[in-house]
Amino acid sequence: MRSPGLVALAIAVAAVAAALLYTTIAQEARYRRLMVEGENALASDQPFVAIEDFSGAIVLKPGSMSAYLQRGQAYRRRGDLQTALRDLRTATRLDPTAPTPFEDLGDVNFALERFARAAESYDSYLALDDRSATVLYKLALSLFRLGDPAMAARKLGQAVRLNDRFAEAFYLLGICQGQLGQTSAAIDSLTRALTLAPMRTGTPADQQRFSAAVREELIRFLLVMKRDSEAIRELEQLAALEPTRPDHLIDAGLIYGRLGRTDLAVAELTRAAEREPSQPRVYQALGRIWLESAETRHDRGYLNKALEALDRAARAADAPSETFTLRGRAQLLAGDASGAQQSFEQALRRTPVDPAAYRQTALLAERRGDLASARDSLLRYLALTTNDRDLRELPEQIGHLCLRLDDRAEAVRWLKQASEIGDDDATTIARVAELQLRAGDGASAASTVERGLRKTPGSAPLLALQRRLQSNNPAPPPRRQPS
Repeated sequence: MRSPGLVALAIAVAAVAAALLYTTIAQEARYRRLMVEGENALASDQPFVAIEDFSGAIVLKPGSMSAYLQRGQAYRRRGDLQTALRDLRTATRLDPTAPTPFEDLGDVNFALERFARAAESYDSYLALDDRSATVLYKLALSLFRLGDPAMAARKLGQAVRLNDRFAEAFYLLGICQGQLGQTSAAIDSLTRALTLAPMRTGTPADQQRFSAAVREELIRFLLVMKRDSEAIRELEQLAALEPTRPDHLIDAGLIYGRLGRTDLAVAELTRAAEREPSQPRVYQALGRIWLESAETRHDRGYLNKALEALDRAARAADAPSETFTLRGRAQLLAGDASGAQQSFEQALRRTPVDPAAYRQTALLAERRGDLASARDSLLRYLALTTNDRDLRELPEQIGHLCLRLDDRAEAVRWLKQASEIGDDDATTIARVAELQLRAGDGASAASTVERGLRKTPGSAPLLALQRRLQSNNPAPPPRRQPS
């Protein structure tokens, strides 16, 4: 028979256990209610209320990964990214096998432009689940922002293999491929993105902005590949998408002008002017089209139209340097050298400077016999231009000017450069060798002639130069053998 004391003790223990069980159940119920209320508040875009609810849940259950995760999401929604980072890091520590906190941590780091940390977080997610095309895309975007388009392209390749309807991934892949010099592949990826654009979720305005962004990149690469007719078609589509912007019609007009279709160019630019009559870029583009037509066709009527359009463009307070360069070219063609000089000087005062203004200034300076100014202007132009032809040809012209200025040391230096990077036709090579000979650099002249004869063995000018060089430097007589 049990003693009364033991019975009382058993009853007391049972009562305490019951109380503890009740408290635990009540806390769990309270925790779950706070989590549900917090989730509802977050869904209703009430992050302040959600933070209070999730904070209460954390007090009740400090080891809850879900509470820290969702409070971190609420802080992020409120814009408190640093506090969101703290909670999301805690969530990853509490359950390092849960992928979602790593993705959210990456998103917050990306928003803070901490792209390396974002990439680390996305990598951690993918180590747990490598089948998420979305996280692969986010990782690629972080790598792209870190300046690694090659690795970004690899990750995007994985993303589109998992989801071949992922428009944003194809868009970014096209940009990466373009940066890597894979222009044809970039066009294919951007075309795919454009095809998929209508299937994206979002408002019609968002769809339109995305399609416009893709088309702008696509047009850029089509122009690089000289696929002008396709570029024009895309520009027309872009103009229809953004009817308030005349830029796309202007670009289409300039492409038509480059193709020699002045009629179509003027039609596009006229449409642009009708949409925005005060846009100076329209008149600059019209001026360029008329000027180039006047230069090729020697037509005074076209020249007058060019001058009229460029005068109007130049009246704008923010007219760029290029406008004044074009006006100077038109004035020079009209025989107004003084007006052209003033226009080129105005072009050189505007920033960023149109490099062509230095080229035109050099031309005028040489005409009036100011060889030093001509040389200096060409040097400035050469430092700024990206024109491959000019980069090949200008060293010879600069060397010639140095020779006329009796600066033989500089002439030798520039003519040596001209012989190394210039065109490979025999006439050009012979001309450079002749200038090297005049500069007193017979050794370089001989080397240039030898290179030219290897390419064109029967070139009469090169053979003549070779004979001159040999006559100037006859071979030494053979040494007499001792008897």
